[in-house]
Amino acid sequence: EIGSDLLNSKYFGLIFRTASKFATEEEIKQDFISLEKTYNKIQELISKMPNEIGMIYSSSQSLNLLFPYPFKKKLDENRNKIVETINLHHTIKSLSTNENRMATYYADEKELLNYSEDLIGYLSEEQREKIENFYLKKYYDNIQLDEWMNIDHLKLSGENIHLKGGKIKSFHKKLNKNNLKIVLKRKFREGGKYDGLNKPIQRGDYALSTYKLNNWYYVSKYFSANNELKGKYININTPIEISNHKIQYIDLEIDVIEYENGEREIIDEDKLETIHDLKLISEEIYKRALELAEELKESKNLG
Repeated sequence: EIGSDLLNSKYFGLIFRTASKFATEEEIKQDFISLEKTYNKIQELISKMPNEIGMIYSSSQSLNLLFPYPFKKKLDENRNKIVETINLHHTIKSLSTNENRMATYYADEKELLNYSEDLIGYLSEEQREKIENFYLKKYYDNIQLDEWMNIDHLKLSGENIHLKGGKIKSFHKKLNKNNLKIVLKRKFREGGKYDGLNKPIQRGDYALSTYKLNNWYYVSKYFSANNELKGKYININTPIEISNHKIQYIDLEIDVIEYENGEREIIDEDKLETIHDLKLISEEIYKRALELAEELKESKNLG
């Protein structure tokens, strides 16, 4: 109705984004007036340069940000102060695509998330918790033995390195406590060498990689075709996110390796220094990564 009143006899249409449902009628009207002025300005500029090729008008800037898991959890908390928000809302939204569907209902998982959040606004706290747990249980339904998981290894340059994924070898789910742990078996093609370990990748080699939700690192154990341990690689990263089809984190460059004899070594500390000098990470994260590398080098239990 608001759109019809605003447009009246205008010669263009309006699209209301999801966020508009939180705006007042007056705010929407003021936004429309501003957009109409911009439209008229563009039309005027076009009329003055009908035969020229190039930029006519620009008033916006874009910025690409990589939000790690704790940041998304904070966004969940802040959003929940304004509108009902299910646990892991921003992780599910950001890691899902339009192709992802919940097998049980063959429905878009983001649409079901929106519906569930609309529903819990009318329920008691106990009923709300049941709906939230039910949604998360269904969302993570396909985390089962031998199901495939992808791995998005994000770099601070913005590059997304799709590491070799793998089949789920074991898992532990306790979603109401955000406790999710997955072990993947990842098989490799022959050729090249393992980073840091300087050992050749041979036919039949595989890794068992362990990922825990919200963990600042993960461990990959490399084995030969005869199940002999060739070494371990401990990747240090921002807290791990796990969706129902992939694992994602932002790489912090510095890592720890463990040789066959059990000795450990910190590698790529210079790369951490570089991203720190470029101000791609905060002082807090820089110190956290350095301290964690030292802890992991000496730790008797990598988890």
